Amino acid sequence: MNIHLTYFLILGCTLAGPLLLSFDRKVAFYKKWKRLFPAMVLPAVFYVAWDIYFTSKGVWSFNEAYITGAKLFNLPVEELLFFFVVPYCAVFIYECIRCYFPRVKNKKNGNLYLSYCKNKQRRLVREEIFLCLRDVVAEASKKSFYSP
Repeated sequence: MNIHLTYFLILGCTLAGPLLLSFDRKVAFYKKWKRLFPAMVLPAVFYVAWDIYFTSKGVWSFNEAYITGAKLFNLPVEELLFFFVVPYCAVFIYECIRCYFPRVKNKKNGNLYLSYCKNKQRRLVREEIFLCLRDVVAEASKKSFYSP
């Protein structure tokens, strides 16, 4: 295997399943492509611009050992494809869940439960911070901050 195809192969494998299953009769995801692809362009443009800027500033880079070397706007082609493959797969999964589990919806009770869980988590975090600060203060009171 040519190691320069790693990123490209990962994208290809990620896309293969959703692309082939887009023609499933129940989901019929291919019928939504005419609205999906234009909707994917705006975020892709934003993130590609972001990538171009930060790559030019040296904030991040791409390991040449894992990319094909083909570049567009000084970005690897694989990186540009990433901004279309990942949203496609995410929306495809959402559509599959919607079609195969139609009773799973955003219900009022579900929102109440999620809100309860968030509040409980916040309370636990606050308690953890309090206990941590208490231990720090207790430890600090045992030590002298002034050296003789």
